Amino acid sequence: MFAFFTTTTAPPWVFSAPDPNDPAQALPGFSGATFKIYFVNVSNNQKVQGNGTFTITDVDTGVFQYQLSNTDLSNAYGTTGSTAPGTVIIDVCVEITIGAEVYDPSPSRISVRKI
Repeated sequence: MFAFFTTTTAPPWVFSAPDPNDPAQALPGFSGATFKIYFVNVSNNQKVQGNGTFTITDVDTGVFQYQLSNTDLSNAYGTTGSTAPGTVIIDVCVEITIGAEVYDPSPSRISVRKI
């Protein structure tokens, strides 16, 4: 599990959207997809939407990146309702919308520490 501080902006995070019928190819219609990212606190299931930006880097294989905003991880940490220093476990959940279909790949788990 990767660990980040609340002040982290980090390099872009890389995700992919492979077609389940042909994992070497992107989901059908991927070039027109829209994306959202949510940070979900594992201990209380509270979630907050990210404010960063998405970029498709390979339309053929379905690779895309998310660039964290400078407030994403502090907002994710704040889903605990605490302002005290400490560490929380967060699920990073991405939604990919293509037409009327919404895909939600398995979340990644990170820890976020307030300093």
